[in-house]
Amino acid sequence: MIWYTGFGQNAQTGINTRNPQQALQVSGATASTPITALGKNLVSPTIMVDGLNRTNNPTAHPGTVDSAQPLYVTEAGDLVTGNNKVKSFASTLPGGDALSVGFGATGKVLQVLGTTVARTDLTTIPITLTRPSILYISSTVSIGTVQVTNGTAILDGKARMTGIEFLFSTVASGSGIAQGTPFASSTDSYSSNSQPIIYPNQDTGVPYGIFWYSLSKEIKLPAGNYTFKIVGCGASNGNPFEMYFGLGNDQVNIIAIAL
Repeated sequence: MIWYTGFGQNAQTGINTRNPQQALQVSGATASTPITALGKNLVSPTIMVDGLNRTNNPTAHPGTVDSAQPLYVTEAGDLVTGNNKVKSFASTLPGGDALSVGFGATGKVLQVLGTTVARTDLTTIPITLTRPSILYISSTVSIGTVQVTNGTAILDGKARMTGIEFLFSTVASGSGIAQGTPFASSTDSYSSNSQPIIYPNQDTGVPYGIFWYSLSKEIKLPAGNYTFKIVGCGASNGNPFEMYFGLGNDQVNIIAIAL
């Protein structure tokens, strides 16, 4: 590599060029070398900064495998690396179950007895964001409903509500999220009739068995500490019933993409 330095009114510097067009211009034939472990290519000509390598910056490049991190400019004009641009806080593989380990085969029970909405925590997930991020949350939760007295199908024809909610029990300053207040929900209100569903013929319309509630949300959040919860909810309007959560293969997935 040949370094040509020119001084003039604009103090422009060129590498491999005698006629730099910017404050610093790096010129040369383009070459691309695959970095197999990262699925990326190293494109030449390159600029190497020793202070950003693994030896001098092990936090940005943990372990011993190939690593590539995004480069950012601070408000002071300094170049810094930022690791973990995409971070997973909860992940359920296909066929996996996010709730059954904690609830067991019988699920988690919520008795809905009064005239107000009853709630129960289904899962609690701590989230720490080191940079402003977009948080992507998705879940699918199974719910069953039965009579309180004998655990059989509800056949009284009275109105009830079942569902799930998302909320943060703790939030970072400046998030704009109300602490402890649901910010997303998936609920259904229904009235049963006098005959239970007989599978596979489901013409009679009584909710009995396992029902699935899916809910997803994307939120832009500042850096800080959060506590996320999925909450089961139900309302009976004074007509008691029981809800069972986590009877099927429930899914919870949360990822953050740093901005």
